[in-house]
Amino acid sequence: MEKVIRASLDRIEGDFAVVYSDDDDDHHNKFDVPLELVKDAKPGMRLQLHIENDQIKRIEIDKEETERARDRIHKKYERLRQGRDLRQE
Repeated sequence: MEKVIRASLDRIEGDFAVVYSDDDDDHHNKFDVPLELVKDAKPGMRLQLHIENDQIKRIEIDKEETERARDRIHKKYERLRQGRDLRQE
């Protein structure tokens, strides 16, 4: 049975991508993924890890979630630039 985990590409280290899952209940929150599985991904991108038999079979870039995350960060940055409190919004 396939399981899909939402995650973020944190950084590239040598031949591996360091990926963190959103699922705190998952016993593997951090994954070191071979670069060939994340060919077109860049740090900060949102991913979907397709796992079968406790192994990552494929990874997809979640373009919509990546765009939403970028928008959220951009809006926070703009509020900071304007001197507004981020907790208020």
